[in-house]
Amino acid sequence: LSYTPKSPKLHQPIQDYNRSLIFWEKVKEFEDGRKIPMPQEVYYLVSINFGEKVVKTEESYYLGEPLRVGKKRCFSVTAVYKGKKSKPSEPVCITGKEPIEELPEVVRSFEGDSVVEIELKESPFDVEVFRNQSPPFIKPYRVLKAGQRKLVDKNVENGKTYSYRFRFSQENLKGRLTEPVKLTPKDSTP
Repeated sequence: LSYTPKSPKLHQPIQDYNRSLIFWEKVKEFEDGRKIPMPQEVYYLVSINFGEKVVKTEESYYLGEPLRVGKKRCFSVTAVYKGKKSKPSEPVCITGKEPIEELPEVVRSFEGDSVVEIELKESPFDVEVFRNQSPPFIKPYRVLKAGQRKLVDKNVENGKTYSYRFRFSQENLKGRLTEPVKLTPKDSTP
């Protein structure tokens, strides 16, 4: 029996405006495949640039310091459970790009009966939509492709308030998030 946790599997890193963001699935099993009895007690050691700096976190993501354009930064992550360390994950690297400065602009919003519509200003980038989410902003609720500027959300309940945030996206380069747009669909049928 092994009491060593499995190695974390890292996803492709993204550049969140001007910072590197790495993320992984929480480790819930030992190396031999058995479930860890208290997975909430697993913490992670993030090694930056092959041990240049090591950061401890209980989250399954790490938002790094600002990344200069053209500068490469590499990460690997080790899971620790009750003093036993996993093997380090396969390293992932990201090279800083020029950040996307613009923000998506909301032109019009509409709160209908079981529907919410938001129209954005035309832009050359894809737009990631986050609904009722808190950091880290990794998995968008929806993605509007470049040229597609209208979000129609019918997956809403009347009387409940929904918070939408938007950011531009170009592959693994992400822009800054807009302020939240809060909308409450209403039952308009008398």
